[in-house]
Amino acid sequence: GSPRFVPDTKTLLVHVGEKGMAAVVLGFYDNPDQPVAYQRVILDSRYPDSPEMKQMMVTYQNQLEALGLAGLEIRPVAHPRREIQGDYVGSEKCANCHEKSYLIWKRSGHAKAWDTLRNLDPPRTFDPECISCHVTGWHPTRYFPYISGFLSEKETPHLVDVGCESCHGPGGEHVAAEMGSDIERQRRAAQAMIVTKKEVENSEVHNCRNCHDLDNSPDFDFAKYWPLVEHYEKE
Repeated sequence: GSPRFVPDTKTLLVHVGEKGMAAVVLGFYDNPDQPVAYQRVILDSRYPDSPEMKQMMVTYQNQLEALGLAGLEIRPVAHPRREIQGDYVGSEKCANCHEKSYLIWKRSGHAKAWDTLRNLDPPRTFDPECISCHVTGWHPTRYFPYISGFLSEKETPHLVDVGCESCHGPGGEHVAAEMGSDIERQRRAAQAMIVTKKEVENSEVHNCRNCHDLDNSPDFDFAKYWPLVEHYEKE
C-alpha cells in the first residue's frame, strides 16, 4: 500500500492494524512518484513466538491470578432476566430431563472450552477477557460475571465450560418449577429457556458472534458451526 499524507501536513500516515496482530514492512525508494510503500504482514503461525513477549504474558497472567476478581474490581451483577429465570445451576442439572440435548452439548467444543484456556501456554484461566467466553454465567463482551455465575474453578467448578445456560440463560427457575407441581409456573419457566436458531444468529443477547468474533474465532461460519450444536426439544 501507499501511505497517505495527513491533510494539510507533510506527515505520512501508516496503518499498522489492530491489537498487535500485524507487523509493518516499510520500503523507501528513489522514486518521486512513490518514495515510500508499506505492507501489513499478519503475525500468523509462520512466525515463532517472541520469548520476551511470552515472558511478559506469563507475568501478566500471574498478576491477574494474584489480584483475583476482587483485586481487579470485578464484581458480579444481576442477570437482566434473573427475576424470570433465576440463578445459574450448571449443565449437569439439565442432563436427566434433556438427555439428548445434553449429549450433543457434551460432544461439542463448548464442553471443552475451559480446557482450551487451561492448556494454553501460559494458561489464561484468570484473565477476565478470556474467561468471559469460556465459562457459564458471564457477560461475553463486557468481562464481568453475573450473580451466581462462574467465579473460579475452585469455587464454581459446575460452571466451567460454555454450558447450556451460556446460550439459554440461567436455569434455576426452570429447575425449581419442574420440582414442583405448578403447571403454569412450569410452562412459563420452560418458555423462558427457549432460544431459536434465528435468535442465536441475529439477536444481540444470544448471538453466537458475541464470542465467535473476528478476534477470537476468525474462521467462524454460522452455517458450518451450527450443526455441531444444533438440538431441539419436543413440546
